[in-house]
Amino acid sequence: MTESAKTITFVAAAGVLLIAAIVSRPAPPVATSEGGVGQALLTDWKEPQSAKSLEITTLVTPVNSTTARAHVLKIAQAGGEWTIPSHGGFPANAEDHVIKAAQSLINLKILGVVSDLPGDHETYGVVQPPSDEIQPAAPGAGKMVTVRDGAGTALAQLVIGKEDRSPSGSEGANLRFVRLAGKDRVYRVELPTDVFSSNFADWIDTDLLGLKQHWDITKVDVRDYSLAQTDDGNLAIERKSDVDLEFNDQKSAWTLAKLTDYKDNKPTTVDKLPADEELDTQKLNDAKMNLAGLKIVDVVDKPKPFVGELKKHESFYGDDAALQSLEEMAILAFPSTKPKELFAAGGDTTIAMKDGVEYSIRFGGTKLSMGEKDDSADKGAADAKDSKKDDKKDGAKKPKKIVTDKTGKKAAKGAETQRAVFVTARFNEDSVPKAVLEPMPTGKKPEAAKPDDNKKPATTKLDDKSPDAPKPDAKKPEEKKPEEKKPDEKKPDEKKPEPSKSSDAKKSDENYAEDAAASDAKDTVKKEAATKDADKKAAGDKAAVDKKPADKANDKAPPAKPDATKPDANKQPDVDKQPDGAKPPDSGIKRAEEEEKLEADRKRVEAANKQKTDQYNEAIKKGKQHAKELNDRFADWFYFISEEDYNKVHLGRSDILKKKPVASADKNQPSPLGTVPTDPFQLPKK
Repeated sequence: MTESAKTITFVAAAGVLLIAAIVSRPAPPVATSEGGVGQALLTDWKEPQSAKSLEITTLVTPVNSTTARAHVLKIAQAGGEWTIPSHGGFPANAEDHVIKAAQSLINLKILGVVSDLPGDHETYGVVQPPSDEIQPAAPGAGKMVTVRDGAGTALAQLVIGKEDRSPSGSEGANLRFVRLAGKDRVYRVELPTDVFSSNFADWIDTDLLGLKQHWDITKVDVRDYSLAQTDDGNLAIERKSDVDLEFNDQKSAWTLAKLTDYKDNKPTTVDKLPADEELDTQKLNDAKMNLAGLKIVDVVDKPKPFVGELKKHESFYGDDAALQSLEEMAILAFPSTKPKELFAAGGDTTIAMKDGVEYSIRFGGTKLSMGEKDDSADKGAADAKDSKKDDKKDGAKKPKKIVTDKTGKKAAKGAETQRAVFVTARFNEDSVPKAVLEPMPTGKKPEAAKPDDNKKPATTKLDDKSPDAPKPDAKKPEEKKPEEKKPDEKKPDEKKPEPSKSSDAKKSDENYAEDAAASDAKDTVKKEAATKDADKKAAGDKAAVDKKPADKANDKAPPAKPDATKPDANKQPDVDKQPDGAKPPDSGIKRAEEEEKLEADRKRVEAANKQKTDQYNEAIKKGKQHAKELNDRFADWFYFISEEDYNKVHLGRSDILKKKPVASADKNQPSPLGTVPTDPFQLPKK
């Protein structure tokens, strides 16, 4: 090759190297169309009400793990209702929350530009998290926020990074590094991040049971047992006790309705507590309040056929999908037992309310929050699968406890243990107090007054026409009045017998002398008539015998007292008293008044009873409706509560009963032996 050719070749090679160096050199930062300091970060979005969905994605990386899990929370409006599609469409309290979040993004101002280099994204924590469920660990991943309108068009997409902990004196709090999705520039902004919480519970009504007041709880039934695994791998139930409690809110008092203890799974009813045990009312009161305050922290939707069976109150024991979903929650079904049974890894509790609604709460296995699942529920499910064929067995070998809380796995930072809960509702009509009706008044005859032994009965002549008058007895002999003793005719030289006083009329001593004189005159007349015919005398004697005291006016006999049963012709009639045998003039009025009062009482009682019956029927109707509403809501989900809340409401026999405190000796009580003298040689005084 000639020198000139070598020279050309060298120059050409140098040119190629120069071009390659120019092409491979990093491009210097250039000004872009992105906003500057003081400007709005989002310039095309003005109306917060146009936001119809909000999606928040975070990346959860367990400690010492090389993989991460994407955690996506999506809130969306559909048919006018806000739900959480990422959690099976669970109802959300999100309208105001979403608008507040949208408003904070629209008003976001740029406080500064900190970097345009992609390599700085990890430093500022604005690495976009992956949308796939499992990804390699991505240090520096931020929180991806996406807002869309009703048509699905993105209104905003940005990554929220780390907090800026070195603000200048003129800057406020809540300083964050952010960048727009698909852009490299990193900004400093002031943004409250609580409105972009990825915590499911921050977007829902967390009240699990929906109790209005905890004092509406009237009964609490606790089944204390544990799931156990035998040495041969079979599953068994180790039952401990069943405790039925009643609460009276008027007296704020608990009573033990029933206590059943188990030994070798054989029940024994305890009729009476041991003398040294009593109810622990403080723990019971705390548990009752905590039951009313159970909070939802997460949910898992159930299979659709299972949901339909629960809403129709149909048996689900023949549905394999239902039983499988229960097993995943460590709630095990025993369909071959009579009755069919459900046993949960954490026990179960039933509470009854005043309106007749009863909640059945079964506590299953546990998991870790933020997507990192505890394997206890899986373990319970695996045990259940292996033991389906042995569900009739009671576990002859010594059981081992199923571990439901400790798994050896490390949770992500800020994670908590959560426990599965399966809740159903039903209506118990017997729990509603029956209507107590007042008996209907009847028109009964007044009861006859009891005779007074110390008082003679008054003799009052009854009206023959009165319905209360006794009917005369034709065969009854007429009662004879005491016959007046007729004075015997005196023979000459016979001494006149002393006349006896009439028993029907009492004579005064003042009139007795006049009677004696009249008798002497009468004797003289009778002596003159002694010679008359015997028949005439007999007739005269008969007439004298038959003659009544009232007809002896000519004999100048002592005047008899007027008969109380016959009206006195000379006496004016008493306006207040009517002759015997006549009805009182006002008896009809009184009877009408009594009937009117009786009818008024009947109407009053009838109206009161109807009101009570209507109230009872309305209570039954409302109770059934309430139970249906609750059961329809509970049917769709398995719920999760925090393990801390579970420990507050889970009761066993040892929590419900406690030992009575031993009575200590009272120092102020006198010694049974009297006062002991200070001086041992001094005797106590008598």
